[in-house]
Order: sequence, then C-alpha cells, then structure tokens
Amino acid sequence: MDCVIIAPDSLADLYQKLADYQTRVGIATVVRNLSLIRAADPRSNDLPQAVRSFIKSARDLWGTRWAVLAGDHDAIPMRYARVNFAFTLDIPSDAYYADLDGTWDGNGNGIYGEVDDSLDMNPDLAVGRLSSGTRAEAQVLVTKALRYATSPLAPPLTKELILAEVIVPTNWTPGQLISVDGAVQGESLKVITPACVTVDRYYENPNPYPGALQLTKAAALSAMGRGYGVIHHVGHGARSQLSIGNELITMPELAALTNGDSVGLWVASNCASAGADFECVAETVVRNPSGGALAYVGATRDAWPGSDEKVSKTLMRRPLGDAGAVGLFRDHPPRRSRDPDLAMPSDVPHRDPSRDRAAERGQHRRHRDGLRRPGGIGARGGLEGGRGIPGGVHERGRAGRASVPREHDREILPRGHVARQGALPGFPHGHRRLAGSFLAPGLRSSRRRGR
Repeated sequence: MDCVIIAPDSLADLYQKLADYQTRVGIATVVRNLSLIRAADPRSNDLPQAVRSFIKSARDLWGTRWAVLAGDHDAIPMRYARVNFAFTLDIPSDAYYADLDGTWDGNGNGIYGEVDDSLDMNPDLAVGRLSSGTRAEAQVLVTKALRYATSPLAPPLTKELILAEVIVPTNWTPGQLISVDGAVQGESLKVITPACVTVDRYYENPNPYPGALQLTKAAALSAMGRGYGVIHHVGHGARSQLSIGNELITMPELAALTNGDSVGLWVASNCASAGADFECVAETVVRNPSGGALAYVGATRDAWPGSDEKVSKTLMRRPLGDAGAVGLFRDHPPRRSRDPDLAMPSDVPHRDPSRDRAAERGQHRRHRDGLRRPGGIGARGGLEGGRGIPGGVHERGRAGRASVPREHDREILPRGHVARQGALPGFPHGHRRLAGSFLAPGLRSSRRRGR
C-alpha cells in the first residue's frame, strides 16, 4: 500500500474520492478512520501516539511511503517538541509522524523531542497534511487536488514569483546598511531555476539586482493574481499575516485571491505562517476555493534565513513529479539527509530577537510571530510531508496548553506602530528541524485553537 490517508470519521468519505483516484493511477491508497485507529491501539497514551503507531505499522507491513493527515490540528494534533534555544519553547510539528525511530520520549517524562530523547529528526516516510476542520474545507482541498492532478494549467508551470524584503534591520529604509536581505535568497533561487521558467522578482531593495521590481503590497497582490506555478515569500511573517516591506498582507486578503488553480506550491521563508495550531496564513491559502495555492510549505514558529534558504533550494532542485500524485513530489521518497545545516538553525531568525526584549519594555517592535525552524519545514495542504513537504501537526501528548511565549501571540505591525497583544498565531513548522510540516492549509481567524 503506497499511501495511507488518515481522516476523522466525519470526513473519510470525502477523502475516499482522492484515494480512489490515486489507486486508479497506480498509487495504491487507503483511507483509515481515526476511530478505527484509536480502537486498534487502546494502550497508546493519546491519539497522536496511536496514529504514529498505525503509520509505522503501515510502513513496516505494507511498505507505505506516504501518509496524509486529513484533518486540522484539532482533529489530528501535531506533537509539541521541546526546544532549548535562547529560551525553552515547545514547537508543534508533524515530523513526529514522519520520524518513526524511537518514541520521541525516550526518558519517559512526558515531554517530547528533548535532546535526551535521542531523536534523529530524519523522515522514514513522507507525511503531509490536508488541514480541514469541516466538510466544506475538506471538499475544497480534495477538489483542488483532483483538478491539479487531472487538468493542471500549463502556463503557470513555467512561471515563478519571488517576493523578498529586507530582513535585518526590520525597520530598514533606503540608504541604510543591510545585515540580512531576503533578495540574496531570492537570487539564489533564481539561478537554480530551469531555463524554461520565467522568474519575476519583487524586492524591497531592488537596485542591486538588475531586472528586479520594487516590492509593495499592491504589486505583490497584483502579481499573486496573475498566475504563477510557484510563489516564494522571503521575509518576516506571523500566523495571520505576511510582511511586505512596511506593509502587511492579511489572511482576509489572501482568502480573497482569485488566481484559480495556477499556484501549485507556495514556499514561505518566514516565521509562523504555517502555525497550524492556530488559525494561520497557510491554511487560508490552501483552503481558498477560488485561488491561493494547492500546497504550502512554511514554519510553525520561528524561521531562520540560513536554514530556510538551504531547505527552499533543496526543495526547488527536485523536479516536480507527475500530476496524479498525493504530493507534488511523489517520485521522490524521503531521503535521510545527514546535512547538519538542514537540522540546525542558522544564526539570524526571520524575526529580530532584540525586538522581543524591547517589547517587554513597552517599546516599538515589529515582531513577526513565527515558528522555530529547528530542523524541519512545515507544509499544509495536500501533499507530502517531511521537510520538503511535511505536514504539520504538533501535540504535546499530555494535558494542558502548549507553552508559547507571549511574543508569539503578538501581531506584526507596519513600521511605526506598536505591536499589541492578542490574536495572532507559520506550517506545519519551522520545520526541517523540529518543527512541523504541513501541506496545503487554509484558515479564517487569528484566535488560538482550544486544546
């Protein structure tokens, strides 16, 4: 059995349509209900452990290469992994369902993903997430996946869009010294693009890069509606918004995109936009019935430019597989990379840590709450998972809410505004690291989901 789709009982019949198609085109696929999985493993501590045990059995007994988590975080929780980096943080990740070695709680203290738990953080199969909480959302995801598989639009396949802002300093103005420019990553992505693909680049600092255009919110939204096969956003982000220079693109604006089925993949090199344990950008994008994208790869907490670039370039070097796959990368089963650069964060996060301390003193900060990408990538939606395409749920495995620092609950605001507490929550996952992965999501509000 090549692929298993794990779905809540109330949505299983909708995902059976996707399984039937996959099987017809040669990818043997079955749907398994959560109730059956839980009943078959009553000794598991919780639902995530039961789901992981089922996936491991499918891999061992059937040779399964892909697992699709066909539900949102409320239905199939991501596992929260403990990270100690500058401060202690529990990061939600679907990597728990892909890295099947050990228990992720080797010392038995109920805290997952600690150093003492001896994780290798390498996927044993590809895991992706179709993040749906209702039948209407599930229907959108299934319909988009089948349309992309059976009748993809040809023109967007040779068009790529890169949106990149200055990352450090966060309040950059023309003429000011730049420490980290997202345009550098944009140029590194451009040079590995096949000659048959046209790349349009919008940079906050375009002058050093011939052919690049000025990045503004209006220009970005207009470009998103013109039909690109792949979209990259390199900059700051939050669970409910993307930073475009001194402006923001919000979830309602992304939900209103009408680009149809043009975008197959959205790659987010920003913080927290795939934080699917909240209402988030990634879910909004993939659940948009009139546009958005088929799949989204992003972080569930903080994202780090150095690691992000390596992950994005590795992802884009893989040729897209046949259209009839559960994931865009069906022809490429997960590889157990030992590259330390893909498992460790780099030195500069997509949010400015010094701003966090300023915020505690009530000073201005332009925080992009986000996901720590210690090792993994998050992707939501409907493709595979892992780090190229993970699917990201994170769950703690014990009672209580996730431990999320206050700075991760603040919105990113335009330059010159004071960040306020409250409502915002990145995929599935800073992900290639410890974080979550998830494909094709979509969401509506910025309130924290109850656990």
